Amino acid sequence: MTGSVEMSTADIHDLIDDVVRSSSRLTRAVAGRTDAELRAPSQREGRTRGHVLAHVAHSADAYVWLLCLARTGAEPGPRGDAAALARAMAETAALPAVELVAEVRGCLERFVAEAREMPAAAWDGMVTALAGWRHPAWYTLRRCLRELETHHLDLDVGLLHVGLADHVCLLGTR
Repeated sequence: MTGSVEMSTADIHDLIDDVVRSSSRLTRAVAGRTDAELRAPSQREGRTRGHVLAHVAHSADAYVWLLCLARTGAEPGPRGDAAALARAMAETAALPAVELVAEVRGCLERFVAEAREMPAAAWDGMVTALAGWRHPAWYTLRRCLRELETHHLDLDVGLLHVGLADHVCLLGTR
């Protein structure tokens, strides 16, 4: 995404609410899971449920970084390279289940809090994804929502594919 498409304030608030609902569904689905359940394989080949949850947590942190950049115009701190991120995800994935779920919940709550604090004008600011492509800050909300819904399926903890295609298609049109 190289050009900027403007979003209304109401649409942005709706996306934030969608992220909150999706976050709640995901964290409710994994709350109370045992260490063994989170060490079990996910639908992602070669990844445990713990790895998927660690990925969600670290993605939320990356999105907070992007929103801080859009809000302030300055990098909030150094960005880790791929090797540092891989190490951090492995460490997070190895946490006991209760701590891992709390970490995911905390990261998602920080993202939502940062989103709710964004001034309206900052949402159209361009930010650069770690992969190098640029997008408006508001698109970070869509990225987070897609991440949550996709990885909730990957966890294989009760979310059904039924009706999800319609929801995911709406992500690109809102």
